[in-house]
Amino acid sequence: MPREEEEQLGFGSAIYARDLTTEICLDEGLFAASRSWRKRFLDANRLSLRRRARHGQVTPDDARVVAEQFRKKVQEIIIEHNITEIYNADQTAMSYEHLTTHTIDTTGSRTVWVRSCGKDKRRMTVLLLAASSGKRHAPFVLFKQPPSRIPATEAFNHREQLGFGRTVWRSVKPMQEASGIEIYCNTKGWWNSKLALQWLEHHFAHCDSIDEEVLLIWDEFSGHWTEEVREYAASINVLLFCVPGGYTSVCQPADIAWMRPYKLRLREQWIKDIQEQFREHREGESQEADVTAFSPHSAFAS
Repeated sequence: MPREEEEQLGFGSAIYARDLTTEICLDEGLFAASRSWRKRFLDANRLSLRRRARHGQVTPDDARVVAEQFRKKVQEIIIEHNITEIYNADQTAMSYEHLTTHTIDTTGSRTVWVRSCGKDKRRMTVLLLAASSGKRHAPFVLFKQPPSRIPATEAFNHREQLGFGRTVWRSVKPMQEASGIEIYCNTKGWWNSKLALQWLEHHFAHCDSIDEEVLLIWDEFSGHWTEEVREYAASINVLLFCVPGGYTSVCQPADIAWMRPYKLRLREQWIKDIQEQFREHREGESQEADVTAFSPHSAFAS
């Protein structure tokens, strides 16, 4: 736990300890509840400082009950519809930069500068898909892009260039072809029902087992459950099933097992790519960068 957070927790416990001394009629000045006393108190009582890991009002007992009900319902659907393939999809935000917030500097320095591109607050949306067979499909990546002021041009961009303008599309298209990922954009950079339809068509409309019904589990995001999305999914034999709201941490396979390893691998690739750029700069090389070296697909497929 970082020292600053530990001090904040310790400060709260010290105030509480001093309040107790006042209640038992001791002079407040006689008991300081120092850091060393707090450490000895925690050690003697087999206690430790813990931090909040997630937000939510769901208790662990409630989560276990819902997870068991969810598991049984999925099993019933599998038997009823003779399902042989189950898919899970989930979206997550990815930063443009993956710089750590910690560094090494001279002891006593009050200000430490860390060089960056200034894009640490910029995000892209990535939708991941995997099957019960273990196959991991190419991610869908969504960027935020301002629309064209000309309606006809904007319509053309979405129809022919996945939402990108002509200049940006010249860079995006080769990257998409080389990496195998689908790269889209819209005004807000948010997932919506239109993208859900395109995503379903890309992954399920042209597969070899189109005549066999498959089960797709994803969350309750409104864009996943419009009437148009439901009807199209049914037309291509995709049975949609919703993860209970507020219980994705125990019912959503992506949240349980994928996201953390995926983001760690992507960050590792990002750091390696930065190191390689430094090395080439020092050696005076001017080779063209490999667009497949750093991609969400390679991180998800590894």
